Amino acid sequence: MSILAKPNHRKVFIGSKINAQFLQSLLLESDIKSVIIDDGESARRAGFAMDYTSEAKLLVATEDYLKGKHIIDSATDENGNLTAIDEEDLAQQAMSTKNIQQPQDAKMQLPYRRSTFNLLLNIVIILYSGWRLSPLLMGESLPAWRILLSSGLLLFCGWTVVAHFRSKPKT
Repeated sequence: MSILAKPNHRKVFIGSKINAQFLQSLLLESDIKSVIIDDGESARRAGFAMDYTSEAKLLVATEDYLKGKHIIDSATDENGNLTAIDEEDLAQQAMSTKNIQQPQDAKMQLPYRRSTFNLLLNIVIILYSGWRLSPLLMGESLPAWRILLSSGLLLFCGWTVVAHFRSKPKT
């Protein structure tokens, strides 16, 4: 007894996602619903895919399998290449297609702005680091690690606050 449910879809095509989408449109014209599963895309989104794979699978319902397989077989040759599309026609269509220009506003990205909380946190760290270093002004001695840590925080947070107020949003 299998713990997996009985599958209600069967595979009719394996190939590139573009070809699978074209064949899916042919199946939809014949009122056959289909599903495209792209394991390579799922692996890339999960972050462990190493190479690009064109392994999109086109699945149809079990009851429409024979009709769907017949449509797929008539649209492809024995190697799985599409026969319904002429590559020269595609090249001509690609040459005649105009490029869509994006408006300049869409291309411009606003610079990163720190949140008010982040800015206040940086100011508080600057004040605290200055207070921790204030005994040096009185002539007292402090451990070297305290001087390095507090001055490093003071410099870094000071730089971020200055950078925040220098970057002005373009409006």
